[in-house]
Amino acid sequence: MLAVRKIDFVSSSPVTDRGQFYKDQSGNTQPAGNGLYPATEIDTQAPISYVPYLIYPRTHTSIAVQVTFYNPLSVQVSGTWWCDNADFIRETTFPFEELDFDVTQATHTITIPGQGTTTISLVLNGSPDCVCGGVMEFGISASCQDQSGSISIGGTGTYTGTMYWTDANPAGLMTTPWAEILNLSCSWADGCTSKEECLHYCTTGLYHSGMFSYNATVGNEGAPPWHIDTTVVGQDFGPTAGKYQLSRTFNQPDPKADCEDVSGFLSLCTAALGYPGTLTQVWLPDFDAPSDRDGIETTPLQPIGLSGFAAFSGETSWGFHQFLEDSSKVYDACAAQVKDLNGANYGEAPWGWPRSGYWQTSPPDTSDFLGLANGYRSWVQDSNGQGHYVDNVPASRTPTFVPAQLRGPARTEGIYLLRGIE
Repeated sequence: MLAVRKIDFVSSSPVTDRGQFYKDQSGNTQPAGNGLYPATEIDTQAPISYVPYLIYPRTHTSIAVQVTFYNPLSVQVSGTWWCDNADFIRETTFPFEELDFDVTQATHTITIPGQGTTTISLVLNGSPDCVCGGVMEFGISASCQDQSGSISIGGTGTYTGTMYWTDANPAGLMTTPWAEILNLSCSWADGCTSKEECLHYCTTGLYHSGMFSYNATVGNEGAPPWHIDTTVVGQDFGPTAGKYQLSRTFNQPDPKADCEDVSGFLSLCTAALGYPGTLTQVWLPDFDAPSDRDGIETTPLQPIGLSGFAAFSGETSWGFHQFLEDSSKVYDACAAQVKDLNGANYGEAPWGWPRSGYWQTSPPDTSDFLGLANGYRSWVQDSNGQGHYVDNVPASRTPTFVPAQLRGPARTEGIYLLRGIE
């Protein structure tokens, strides 16, 4: 029978997952990572013969497909090929929805030389026009005869794989996205059609996902990062410092996390949809001065993965905080705010909040601040040289906003720019 040697969905984005990331395209282990699947989704003669994922931006309204047939006979055959089906089942919504692609040249003539191959092309038209994920089902068949008409031969090829529709081309550290990240992003942002919506629903989706539990050991909140490489060589950061340990994240049940872990993961999720944003840190101006390590006294917050609103003010302080930012708007999946910036009940992770208001807002009807900071703590030393915090709450302080960064040399504390995946 005729064999389908290859099915290639042209222009599908390169993709990897936590298994393939550590393999080359021959299936061999490569501990350094950065592995990705081959470009051809089905290639029966390749070491990796099947790629289980397709990725397209929602604006990609036509998909070119190339199919290669092989004729095992010693004589040339001619006939007809046709597309049996080309369907996308959207599974990130309920109930599931089915999209039937309109196929250009759904049937055509074909000639295949003896013991040779012929590649045909067709185009699938249509897209869901929103962020979503689901299953692609594609089938193609051919029926041929030799020149005498005495020999008939036919064959069928199928492809079934997970298909993701993003809002824009994957970007940043997710230019080659992980399928595990796309599973989350396309579920949280299902139906979205803009950058703002993608950032919004990935933020609230991550906060409510149960993926992380904030490392809330009183007096040692969130330090060090649990999912970002903190390797130190000698007195400086090692070459892998700042890389997000995604395999650890997906393999570790109920993973603990701090603001760097959560914001870094959020940036990967939004980057997979096309919008990496900027990781931003906020601290008080003298945070890094050993003689005066002021800390942020927060308003009441509910950290990610913890039950009940925890009024951190008066209990602890943050030396700094890190969040995702885009166009001077804050997206913070690490902790929900009890109140919004107008003083109304909120109980949600901040998304799209202006940077200045997110830091601290003073409403006219209360002495308590809204936003992240209710005040600050000053680090002082007593006559015996012992350091302790002195509360200064509530109080207004002008913070420092900077891009997340590696802060060295000879600094082994965890404040890391997200600069890779491992």
